Amino acid sequence: DLALLANKLVEPSGQVIAFEPHPFIYSCLINNIKLNRANVSAYPCAIGDENGKVNFSNNDSDDQNKIVKKGRRLSRPFS
Repeated sequence: DLALLANKLVEPSGQVIAFEPHPFIYSCLINNIKLNRANVSAYPCAIGDENGKVNFSNNDSDDQNKIVKKGRRLSRPFS
């Protein structure tokens, strides 16, 4: 998990801010933050250069999900 690695790099006084728009991966991130007592603030959204919505794939192999226009997908707000 990159957020936990970043947390180790900025310890003890730094803080990491993580954005994860995919609901399943976000829940895994939150669990890892709690389990490791990491100083990470996580937000369930995408970030971009304008407000709107973005469509993500929703594959069973969650590490392969990406922004898509068609197919199995879910929509998430971003700002």
